[in-house]
Amino acid sequence: MTLHKQDLLRKCIINCLILLASLQSCKQDKDKLYKRDYNQIRNEINTMADSDQLIRIALEYGTWDTLEWKKLEDSVLINPSIYDTIKGKFILNNEGRDSISKYMGETQKNYTERLMKIIDKYGYPSQTRIGNTTNRIMSDILLAHLYPIDKEQQLKILQEELKTKRMSDNQFGIAEWNLNLRKGIPKLKGIEIIIRLPNGKDSVIKN
Repeated sequence: MTLHKQDLLRKCIINCLILLASLQSCKQDKDKLYKRDYNQIRNEINTMADSDQLIRIALEYGTWDTLEWKKLEDSVLINPSIYDTIKGKFILNNEGRDSISKYMGETQKNYTERLMKIIDKYGYPSQTRIGNTTNRIMSDILLAHLYPIDKEQQLKILQEELKTKRMSDNQFGIAEWNLNLRKGIPKLKGIEIIIRLPNGKDSVIKN
């Protein structure tokens, strides 16, 4: 090997070591911030996730009232045959559905912007990072409804999370699928995916 090639190889190795050290330092900084502000982050994310789910319940079942939906759910468990009858009481008219759909779209964008800022500052706020199994953090719900605002920048932030293992392959696969407007099949490992077909039936795909 010539001296020139040796010099190039040495510089390449040094640059790689600097990059790895930088990533490790960044990971440690984000971990410290995450542990420090965990309760604040958890409360904020859980509030957004609860709101997200309530909007979707309202859109599908025609009621903002979670207690009413709980009654419906409990009744169906007792007697599945009355599901359509009870559900029919809550069906929204087209005007109401359009209004909720518009609100859901706006909210999804706002929640995506906030989640991406949290991820960029603290890393992906997963349950396992804090080692706390009692105070649930529902970040995966928001990840499943991620909205493409600046797709290239969002993917760059999420790919860093994947590299530093703050985010799992499946979490990244769900996020990437949403940023691609759910085209094709998400890249997930070891789980079943249920996809709603145009005819209203569910199709199960095993990965």
